[in-house]
Amino acid sequence: MNKNILLLYFLLSIASISSAQDMIETNSNLTTGYVKATIPYRICTIDGVLFACYSNGDPYVLIRYPVGDSRQQYTIPNTVNRIARGAFQGCKNLQILIIPQTVYYIGDNAFEDSSISSFKVEGADETSAHAPAKTSTREIARYNLAGRQITSPTPGVNIVHMSDNSYSKVYIKKR
Repeated sequence: MNKNILLLYFLLSIASISSAQDMIETNSNLTTGYVKATIPYRICTIDGVLFACYSNGDPYVLIRYPVGDSRQQYTIPNTVNRIARGAFQGCKNLQILIIPQTVYYIGDNAFEDSSISSFKVEGADETSAHAPAKTSTREIARYNLAGRQITSPTPGVNIVHMSDNSYSKVYIKKR
């Protein structure tokens, strides 16, 4: 195929992606891991990972990790606060994912069919997830990062709602 035709095809693909960007979060009224079109943003890549970035270049939504990437460990930048649905779907080489405490939402199926075996929350005290409470507060409810209530601790990051109306993130190791 002619190189000019390939270049034109590539440019048209990018144009269709950028025109679809405004429609990213219109599928439902629920908060998703996708970019809101009302926030000024641009799509950027950092080390091959696709992000929604503020105009200053700081990433705030991890949209897609490259499926064929050979890294076994990846640290999400600490400016990121959301991980889009399907962001790590199908990643077979990635084993360890380090998530900053700034992440408050992980979209549905973000890790489906991936080989990630260990999630680490950057700066979290891993012993606190298993230590008994030392105060009079008690756990009222527990949620996963998608905001769905769970009945018992599940591997990964859990959000715990306490009786004093505080919330905390705890990391539960995979057994």
